Amino acid sequence: MIGPLPNKARHAFLASAFLLLPLVTAFAIIQTTQQMGSGDADKYIQMAQKPFQPACSPHGYRILVPYAAALVSAVTHWPLDSSFLLLSLLGFVCVNLAILLWDCRHMNQGPGTAVLLSLIYCFSYAGVYNLHNYIHIGFWWHLLVLLGFVAIRY
Repeated sequence: MIGPLPNKARHAFLASAFLLLPLVTAFAIIQTTQQMGSGDADKYIQMAQKPFQPACSPHGYRILVPYAAALVSAVTHWPLDSSFLLLSLLGFVCVNLAILLWDCRHMNQGPGTAVLLSLIYCFSYAGVYNLHNYIHIGFWWHLLVLLGFVAIRY
């Protein structure tokens, strides 16, 4: 019989599970749900193609993700769509990790509750919509709101 994992191995296992959970969930959501429209994708593509030109309101204030997509595209020579997809998946993972860590460490809940909360977010309208419309700033906006709640709490 195998005994309990040492602390370092347990933390490494939980960290890898928490990183893989959002990616596997994202893939499952994209495969099993339908797209819900393109949203403001054309505005964000235009902002990424011409990063230092003024954009129409209110998109002119949402510059971080389109500029980052332009930078990723310039460095890697990927199409803008792929750069936005990479940033969207990274934002999705970051939001889920923030939910998991905040719930486990600061709300004193177990990993099971944290995973359940993360899955609720993943399958909510916001999670599904932004996974299908990856040329968007949604996940990064959700992360900032969540970090704002954490800052208010502490």
